[in-house]
Amino acid sequence: MVGEHRRTSSEAEVTLYRIAQEALRNIHKHSMADKVSIQVEFSQDSVRLQIEDNGVGFNLTKVLSSLAPAGKFGLIGISERVRLLNGRFDIRSGSAKGTVIMVGIPA
Repeated sequence: MVGEHRRTSSEAEVTLYRIAQEALRNIHKHSMADKVSIQVEFSQDSVRLQIEDNGVGFNLTKVLSSLAPAGKFGLIGISERVRLLNGRFDIRSGSAKGTVIMVGIPA
């Protein structure tokens, strides 16, 4: 935790919880990571969630374009949840470089 912890709307709290849950499920299923870090940062106007692993990573362009046709909606669901709260979503990954998911939700 970074910053002064405070309550946000119940909708934002549930959204951040569900995003963390989905990210951890994806890490467990796909990444072969042995380390994961979760950081929640409170600023005056937002709450930021960052989840990072040291797993195998993936080709972001290739994977994102094949998710919906393959019926895999985890990352798509994260993106939609963030969009509904007017937030920001970013993901960085690369082969053998691990993955970082960053979400920012207005407070």
